Amino acid sequence: PLGQYNRHLVATRLSELPGVSPALAIQAGNAVQQHVLQRTARRRLRLFLRKRDEIWDSSTTNNNSGMTFKNGNAIMNEKDASNMLATNTPNDLNQVIQLLLEKGLTGTDICTIFSHTPSVALMRPTAVTTRDRQQDETREEENNTLDSTVTRAFSDLLSKSLELRKY
Repeated sequence: PLGQYNRHLVATRLSELPGVSPALAIQAGNAVQQHVLQRTARRRLRLFLRKRDEIWDSSTTNNNSGMTFKNGNAIMNEKDASNMLATNTPNDLNQVIQLLLEKGLTGTDICTIFSHTPSVALMRPTAVTTRDRQQDETREEENNTLDSTVTRAFSDLLSKSLELRKY
């Protein structure tokens, strides 16, 4: 899943959009890949520190913390590392690009957004319908989806507050 954020794959996908220059697509691809690498490194470090703190706090001789030791250094098991990545699997980049195109943005607009705010490429495109176990009713989770963010930016901020019109 993280391979879809490779700079060359992102640049290739963006350069397929009409009106996108290769230089702009490469710039956006670089920004997205750099953001993903930094985000993954931060998450791995936080998980490692959390596991290390659990070991220090436990003060027991058996090691049930999910870490192994080599030369006195704690090392995260491969299973825990893969679980961390699986629970934080990013969304499909193609769905993000498709949603932005549906909202009326051009390929150049998308490249510019990815260059300046690469975290947009990782956002959940639309709300996920979940089932509430306690009340047994279906509801939409709209918090922090790309669709709701773009709608708020276009309709609330640009159209209403600034009174700008679509061209």
